[in-house]
Amino acid sequence: MKLVALPSGESGGDSTAARYAALCARLDAFTEAVRRRHANGLNCRPQCDGCCHRQFGVFRLEASMMRRAFEALPADRRRQVEQRALSYEANPAAPTAPCVFIEAGQCEVYAARPIICRSQGLPLLSAEILSAQHLDWCPLNFEGFEPADFDAGAILNLDTVNRLLAALSIEFEQQAPIDSEEQRRLSMVDIVLRPSLCGSVSATQQG
Repeated sequence: MKLVALPSGESGGDSTAARYAALCARLDAFTEAVRRRHANGLNCRPQCDGCCHRQFGVFRLEASMMRRAFEALPADRRRQVEQRALSYEANPAAPTAPCVFIEAGQCEVYAARPIICRSQGLPLLSAEILSAQHLDWCPLNFEGFEPADFDAGAILNLDTVNRLLAALSIEFEQQAPIDSEEQRRLSMVDIVLRPSLCGSVSATQQG
């Protein structure tokens, strides 16, 4: 089975931020291509937030993008997110609690959501995370499908995407360094309550 990692595309600029944005755009284009190929299989839609009920961390590059999107929200919506973050800070959220950015089943920073969120629901292959012979996808999608039912252009090579993201994140760390190794991956609560840890994308936006 031939595997397609991502469609090719122009970076849109030489800066780290521009190339990260291009990676996100290519992944979004890949998702739309899968939707066209398997119109009855990919059921992801607004308020389908099952994959958002988990707690995880992201690289500071992605955290900085999410922080900028959060700061652009209207004040009342920012306060709602901050209240959830403070609640999670006081009483650590269960692993299956909604992400702090989820409001009424939808993401408040959807346009800036990280790679892990953009890839959810797709048929994923990863020799590093999963078995090389095993595909994984959301159980709400592609009901009744077997691995052989997917054509080559519908399988996302997650290892390739993760390597690209890791390389961009290393560049970001070089341009916006932080003292602690432990702070190179931030939680959603960190993004909301500790903006200084996120770094600034402004330095990386200059091509």
